[in-house]
Amino acid sequence: MSLLVVSFLLSVFGGILSLWGVLQSRYSAALLGFMACVFSVVALFLHSYDCYSSTVSSDVNVTAMKITLCTSQLGSAYLFAYALLVLSGILAMYAVWRLAARG
Repeated sequence: MSLLVVSFLLSVFGGILSLWGVLQSRYSAALLGFMACVFSVVALFLHSYDCYSSTVSSDVNVTAMKITLCTSQLGSAYLFAYALLVLSGILAMYAVWRLAARG
């Protein structure tokens, strides 16, 4: 399974878990969802390293084509992962605030 698919699944799982955790007052689940989103961004970094490290070629045109393919593949993935990371981060901060208020 590609790291890009793993990153997407972790982002979706983390976003849903964060939202569910806050709505159901299960704040530890919201924090776990945030951590899943953090790991999805780490998986994207690993995938981008793997993608760009395989672009080296003796032909300049082939290298340019591979870089363009990596960039187009990763652009929307990063946007999606960071959007869910910000959303789950906000929910995680709310969860920490509610846990601190409990005492």
